[in-house]
Amino acid sequence: MHGAHKPAKFLLKIQKFEAFICPSGGGNVNKRQYYARDDLDHEAEYHKNVQKEGIPFVPNGVAKDVVANGILLLVIVALAIFLGPKGPDIPGDPTQLIAEAKPDYPFLWLLSAAALLPNESEWLYALFFVFPIIASIVLIALPFFAGEGEKSWRRRPVSVIAVVLIYLCVGMLTYAGLTGPWSPHMDAWSGTLIKPEFIKGRTPLELQGALVFQNNQCRNCHAIGGEGGHRGPDLTRIGTIQTQPQLVRQIIQGGGNMPAYGKNLSPEQIRALTAFLVSLRPPNSAPAQDSAMPEKPLRASTEEKASASR
Repeated sequence: MHGAHKPAKFLLKIQKFEAFICPSGGGNVNKRQYYARDDLDHEAEYHKNVQKEGIPFVPNGVAKDVVANGILLLVIVALAIFLGPKGPDIPGDPTQLIAEAKPDYPFLWLLSAAALLPNESEWLYALFFVFPIIASIVLIALPFFAGEGEKSWRRRPVSVIAVVLIYLCVGMLTYAGLTGPWSPHMDAWSGTLIKPEFIKGRTPLELQGALVFQNNQCRNCHAIGGEGGHRGPDLTRIGTIQTQPQLVRQIIQGGGNMPAYGKNLSPEQIRALTAFLVSLRPPNSAPAQDSAMPEKPLRASTEEKASASR
């Protein structure tokens, strides 16, 4: 039906092109005029033929799509069964903290979208569960209440624009998830040793805190001396920014995209870890002070540290 008008449209384009290149060109003009129709007449005839000979998508036209998608699902299931992952080769260790929340590659854009949400917007995470359900219902019901329309993409500019925008957004979010400082590549720093200047002259308690910091994948999100992850703040000068009680509360309760470690670390580990973090400050600088408490002189804090090292 639609293919019968292709020669007329093709010859009409040839006639317009020849008239533009060679306005005085002759040739078989009568033949070209016979095939060349007005665009409005062609559109009217096309829609008339569609109404006369066209078939509805549901239930007539959907059969081929159902068969094709059914075969595709069977292929996916077969690949998952015969070529899918076999599972871990070693038994799980419940004492090992998992600080790397890495989804499968097709869902990496969802992680990016969640990571880019501002703080205190946890209620928006409900959209990640509600929106796919609503979108699936709409797509399934769409052929039933909107079964008419053009199938060719050339006659569906809104759908083409929507598909392009969706793929563009998903592609950009996936790229951001692979390259952003909060990307799931968070295992590159666990084996990197802390630089000597950050452990030299520390007390035994602070050295124990350095071990806690190193052995619990804290560096996957936090950098010290420029080495470490960038998902969380740099801790090179954290001792001048937060007090020990503030650090204890942050570690136990979490917050600001940081998970809570109150159930994963013992009180002794938290005490040692916060002591090490308070020691991370430039030489001859006072530790952070609570604004409600009187500030201690620098000499006193230096003497306290010297006495503790004895």
